[in-house]
Amino acid sequence: MSYGILRGLYLGEASNADLASADVRARLHVTTPLDELIPSLVQRRLDVVLTGNPGDGKSHLVRNLAETGRLAGATIELDLSAHPDEEIIAAWEAAARAGHPFVLCANQGPLITLLETLASGSSLHGRAAELGGQLGRLLTPRPEHLPPAPRAAALIDLADRNLCSEVLVSEAIARVADVSFLPPGFSGADTSAGQNISLFTEAPEARARLARLIAFAGNRQRDHVTFRHLWQCIAYAITAGKAQASQFQDLYVGRIGLGSFPLDNLASPRGQGLLIGAFNRHADPARHADPALDEDLWTIAQPRTGRWLYDVGALTAPARLWGETQDSQRAALQQLASIKRLVALAHEAGEDQVTRIVQDAEGPLAHTDRALIDEVVTGLNALYLSPREQGAAPAWLTDGIALWIGHSYRDVPASARPHVAVDTAARAELTLLRPRRAPWLADAMGPVPAEAWLLHEPSGATLRLDRELAALLQRAAQTEGPLEPPEPVQRFLSRLAGYHEHARAFTLGEDKFAVLDRPRGELVVAAAVGALAAGGARYGA
Repeated sequence: MSYGILRGLYLGEASNADLASADVRARLHVTTPLDELIPSLVQRRLDVVLTGNPGDGKSHLVRNLAETGRLAGATIELDLSAHPDEEIIAAWEAAARAGHPFVLCANQGPLITLLETLASGSSLHGRAAELGGQLGRLLTPRPEHLPPAPRAAALIDLADRNLCSEVLVSEAIARVADVSFLPPGFSGADTSAGQNISLFTEAPEARARLARLIAFAGNRQRDHVTFRHLWQCIAYAITAGKAQASQFQDLYVGRIGLGSFPLDNLASPRGQGLLIGAFNRHADPARHADPALDEDLWTIAQPRTGRWLYDVGALTAPARLWGETQDSQRAALQQLASIKRLVALAHEAGEDQVTRIVQDAEGPLAHTDRALIDEVVTGLNALYLSPREQGAAPAWLTDGIALWIGHSYRDVPASARPHVAVDTAARAELTLLRPRRAPWLADAMGPVPAEAWLLHEPSGATLRLDRELAALLQRAAQTEGPLEPPEPVQRFLSRLAGYHEHARAFTLGEDKFAVLDRPRGELVVAAAVGALAAGGARYGA
């Protein structure tokens, strides 16, 4: 191996299976249950189609299985887009006639086109129909949509795979935390990359803690995490993306040590990538307050109890750097942040520190269905009517979901618009849907995503609840002050309001309405619509 390969993982070069050598692919291969599932499907003489996003590892996985002899007897096509559909169909039909399983890697767009072609007269139309019935239905919140076990062809959609598990991430770190990736003649702490590799090899706890933080960060953000994203994050934690010459320069000018350890690298604004950004938003220890630990680190540059797991050298207490100038104050705060990140990986006290960051990782989504529904209803109401205003609000506004609507032709955010509600969606009309995988996939795709859908059964309207939205609703119920109602919440309430307007018969004298000057603002009026003796209607308290 070489340092160029390690750095190339950050740049997205070394993680491209089409450009990497067999030796590199073998070195970077992280075993998952798919390594067992795919050969077992081939042994049953089923065709296997892998789809997903670029960087998901489709061709890497198939190449590795083929090179280790685990797809013997199968006809393999590594890239649907590399050949005309006619050639792919001819090869597939030949394999079917010979009784050989066909293994295909395909991005979803070209795959859909291919399946449409196969369905219109090819001898493979039965396989096309079966694969089409699996597409988009292998992970769904509606059990009735799950496809049956494959009979002739199995689709594996790597876009549904969850890589953010501590075990998998720790194994990936272990694959590259090796001195063989360092420049020739250098080892240990000779370079900042060598220092970080030494940290992970001498202190396995550091590797496990980094894996926990990366997995937590990846699960907290909404976008799908590919293997390319994962390698990018790990490589940057070790190398900071620096070229070999820059590693040597850091050695000669003494820039190795505090400030160049893995978590400082990930927290650097120079790092680019999905997981690196997620780490900064959710898992950077420097962003999580810990008053007792912060006081110790400020005054003596280490926790008062416990020992270092790795020789970090002498550290200057941030308090000693604090001075009258802005530069000295900035340096002191940066020193505190760097020591705090280092403690998280390289000190015994870091175990509790990391645990506090990742605790209750699923948040309210881990609650029972009924408890989560109640919490979501409370949070949705609190996004519009703050807890303080709810104390003076009529009960009908909080018994169910108040259907606040604030349509406007003006280009202003929802948080600045007046809103009105004339109805609520009852709690009894709400149920919860959780994602489920096709049973034949078992655990091959990793943990099921921590998300749910709030379903309003009469209308069919759903609101997707991921960690971010669930955390926002929880925060709304516990705080005052402005919050911007997310666009999905606004659309959900609009759909419910439209359904209730269509389905309900309103009666003068009984129907109520409420007006907010803005979400989380003042409840201007909560009143009833009354009848006039001469006909018409009046609005009054």
